Amino acid sequence: MSTGNRTFDWILAILLIIVIAMSGIGIYYLSAISTSQDENYTDLLAAISDLDTKLDAVLHVLSQLNISLPLAVIGSATPTSGATPLTVSFKAVAIGGAPPYIFEWDFGDETPTIGERNPTHEYTTEGIYTATVTVTDSEQATASDSLTIRALEREMVEVVFAFNPALEEAIYAIEDMVEEEYPYIDFVWRAMPWSTDAQHDSYVVWLTAQDPKPDIIAIDVVWPGEFAEAGWIEPLDNYLTSEMRDTFIPSTLDSFTFNEKLWAIPLFVGTPGLYYRTDILTDFGFDPPETYDELVIQAQTILADPAYADMYGFTWQGAKYEGLICSWLEFHTGFGAEVFDENWNVVVNSTEGVAALQFMVDLIYTEMISPEATTTWMEEDARVTFTEGNAIFHRNWPYVPAIAEKDPPDSQIKGKWGLVPNPHVLGYESAATLGGWALAMNTYSENKEDVWKVIELIASYDGMKEFTIRYGEAPPLEALYEDTDILAAYPHMALLRDIIDGATPRPMHPKYPEISDILQEELHAALTRLKTPKEALDDAASRLETLLAG
Repeated sequence: MSTGNRTFDWILAILLIIVIAMSGIGIYYLSAISTSQDENYTDLLAAISDLDTKLDAVLHVLSQLNISLPLAVIGSATPTSGATPLTVSFKAVAIGGAPPYIFEWDFGDETPTIGERNPTHEYTTEGIYTATVTVTDSEQATASDSLTIRALEREMVEVVFAFNPALEEAIYAIEDMVEEEYPYIDFVWRAMPWSTDAQHDSYVVWLTAQDPKPDIIAIDVVWPGEFAEAGWIEPLDNYLTSEMRDTFIPSTLDSFTFNEKLWAIPLFVGTPGLYYRTDILTDFGFDPPETYDELVIQAQTILADPAYADMYGFTWQGAKYEGLICSWLEFHTGFGAEVFDENWNVVVNSTEGVAALQFMVDLIYTEMISPEATTTWMEEDARVTFTEGNAIFHRNWPYVPAIAEKDPPDSQIKGKWGLVPNPHVLGYESAATLGGWALAMNTYSENKEDVWKVIELIASYDGMKEFTIRYGEAPPLEALYEDTDILAAYPHMALLRDIIDGATPRPMHPKYPEISDILQEELHAALTRLKTPKEALDDAASRLETLLAG
């Protein structure tokens, strides 16, 4: 046989071994390859039709190629989990060594071993078992393989949780917790888009169609009114015990209460602040700014230094999406303005409101400390500029520290950043938009009791701690602000706790999505100079009055 064919023979042998574990997958491809390389294998591949014949096929190939492999065994089981009594069919395939083989199965439940290659066994007691197959060849060499069998108290139930990839690491940790606590629950993560608006729209499509999946949806703090009125989410007051309620910061539960009913369990609290470069401000002798005037002066002074001329002075979120509302509300409130008064009269276009929006525009085009790209930036766009070391000041949510404290290349500012409350104008107080997400139960879910078990587990001390440690957002449980592991990882948590109670909520109204859309359009028109700030807010006021009157 030529050298070229010899190389192919080795490849074919390896592929055939893989086929054993892959059942029938790949047979067509192997056949096509071998036919083109060497017609001698055509009759061999035609015989490979099921698991039991694959062993003979491999041994035939190995004997032709004069290849000797160490003894190995591959075990399989169908099914690997289910309710008791659970009947499982086992199969085993041995390769290498010196045939013939003797097989022995230990089912892991203290029943006698069975000397068969492909036995069937019934598990009558709930538990997680390790089944082991041992093969002995004619030269007394042995090899073994193990399988995990889950005999459950009941049939498997799928619980689907939908949220964006921001929580990926924490979600995997929760998945492990669910598997350990409730082996019969198959916890599945459905990854959603990063955009809050896109996530909202996906939910609306599914829930309007009364889709029972996902079972758990992560909802933004401004959605309870809309979703509750539509009948899409389940009220949770009858699920939440008084003991569990007492573990939460009261304002976090209030944030997801509408018409005196609780509609979601808080997952984390969003309280944005002003991040800054401690090393740079120290070099210039600056304390962190408390007012917007101080912010502008400090940024312009630093940028005037040639060593920092290529940096951004202040990065924030100005794209046309929900995040713009959050950024704007902090400027708006920090200038002493409101959106509605206590009687839901529209006051968004007050003198103070116009001044706040004008200031946002001036940051980009007059003061020149924020780039024009701000009008296209969402959270991650702006965050990257800061953690890559290209911005002096940065407005964002509490997830930033978890990234900022990573080693390069993930962060270039480890140990060089600080966090303070957002600035304001003299005579008014700092404002932080109340954000955060919570776990809501799909009212069309077919497994509500099991869904609640997952929500309850996530909302436990250990579950919330996992989310906090891995994600860095402010937790809704009071006790976690004294957790030594959390404080060691995020010393700024004490500041976030102080901000939570005074955070500024967005309007809790069933028509909030329409309110937000109007404001996004008008605010963005001002930021991109299609309208003056006064024109934009006057138009917003007119449109909001029409909306609420309808």
